[in-house]
Amino acid sequence: MVNDNGPNHGFLYVARIRESFTDAETGKFTPTAFYWEVSGDLENPPPIVATGQFAQAQCGNYNPVTNSTGFISVGNLDSNARGHEAGTVRSHWTLYKAAQDDPANNLGVVADRFVELADPNTFNTDLRRGLLNARTRIGIATDDESLLFTADYNQFGIFLGDVNFVPYASCAP
Repeated sequence: MVNDNGPNHGFLYVARIRESFTDAETGKFTPTAFYWEVSGDLENPPPIVATGQFAQAQCGNYNPVTNSTGFISVGNLDSNARGHEAGTVRSHWTLYKAAQDDPANNLGVVADRFVELADPNTFNTDLRRGLLNARTRIGIATDDESLLFTADYNQFGIFLGDVNFVPYASCAP
């Protein structure tokens, strides 16, 4: 709030947006940044030996001509999972960026609209609601799995073998 005696006295504005906030009405913690992670089961892909049972079950024996029922390699699965989350083509990141680039969803643009001479309680409530609504729209867009490749496809849409889930099939030829 501007507290001087000038013409802007009493105006309220947003000075900064935090990386996350807790909505006063719902108590829901809402991040305003893009966060992602890949399962620890994919850590240490080749050339480092992957030691987990899940990683070792990803045989890498898929071949579209000679072994079309084979499995993806752990290295390809790791790369595809990272691409699915934060790659440059059809990933959660590209969906997030597209939603955040829309001025109706961009948290900075939404917050910038809140410059007014108002009651501080109304201002804060309206601001939180506006930011939460924009963040909710970004979250919905970011989570649309139907627009993304699954982890058995690379970001170019090329199938690289099925993921070998429990109960693990044999890697033997």
